[in-house]
Amino acid sequence: VRGDVMFELHRNIVQAYRTRMNLDDIWRRATLDPSGMHRLESIDQFLLAVLHIARHELAVHAINYLDIHRLWTRLDSRARETAHTRARAWRITRSLETVLATTALLARGERGAPGPRFLPSTDDILLGTKPPRGRQIAQKLWLTEGTRERLGLGFAWAGAIVEGWWRTHGEGKGAA
Repeated sequence: VRGDVMFELHRNIVQAYRTRMNLDDIWRRATLDPSGMHRLESIDQFLLAVLHIARHELAVHAINYLDIHRLWTRLDSRARETAHTRARAWRITRSLETVLATTALLARGERGAPGPRFLPSTDDILLGTKPPRGRQIAQKLWLTEGTRERLGLGFAWAGAIVEGWWRTHGEGKGAA
């Protein structure tokens, strides 16, 4: 924490056990470009962009949905099927379908949400409206598929609470 700014370093795009995504597989599929930089496979790049939006309960800047539209339209029908297959394996099908449905609503200039009423609407996204914490939790739970993944989400929350308490109260704080 530096003043009002907080930086978080992550080892993964989502907490352990919230998906079945394997980062080692993603890096194995990456290729070197002419400059020597690793480039993610286009399907993985697309799915990681989807996961970024889902991780933030769909309440991200509209430019993120423009990225989804751009990445999705670059995929041919075979790559799109592979994206769906990989999403099923990673247990992120609901996230993929919801992000694609939201992207389609935005692209058509339509108002509304792509599913349950507690999901952000296109107006919420365009106006940058952040939902209250209870609604965020409902959205996060709805986007998380499966018991194992929901338990992983719960353990991540519990760990964050304990870590926050430890940082403010533990580690010798208050000791004379």
